Amino acid sequence: YERNGRIKIRRGAGTDSLDIRSRGDDPNIRKLYSLLTRRTGVSLTDLFDPDSIAVIGASKTPGKLGNDAMANAKEFDGPVYPVNPSGEGAVYGYEFVDSVEDTDADLALCCVPAPATPGVISDCGEAGVGVAVVFAGGFAESGEQGEQLQEQIRHTAQEYDISILGPNTAGHI
Repeated sequence: YERNGRIKIRRGAGTDSLDIRSRGDDPNIRKLYSLLTRRTGVSLTDLFDPDSIAVIGASKTPGKLGNDAMANAKEFDGPVYPVNPSGEGAVYGYEFVDSVEDTDADLALCCVPAPATPGVISDCGEAGVGVAVVFAGGFAESGEQGEQLQEQIRHTAQEYDISILGPNTAGHI
């Protein structure tokens, strides 16, 4: 934390930062810094200012989560990769790719069902993705099997140093 309103989070060899406007020594900024560094470890740059986005489970079908995520991602001013090995052609003008490993994304929007999520997070790790947003439900809140899926995600994310927003999230704006 610096008094000029900038929060710096050190993560691995690099530094992620998020500019926050404040006046003087704002106690709320100090609280935010403390909360982010101690509890989340989220890569702020990859989450709020990514260079590129992969939408895993992208879909051409209106009403599906993968289509909704693409509708939002198309507003992003950078590369967007609709990832779906079953996808053909393009969605919102973006050509489908088979795997997140075929991208250089640093943010993955995971629009897949709970049972597919651990494998997707592993693929994200292999691809070097820094943050994954997991929209699906059906994890710890759904019983023992869901708890096991959530633990697999946690373990894989820790292994690859991926920050996770979710599961059961509507994402971020």
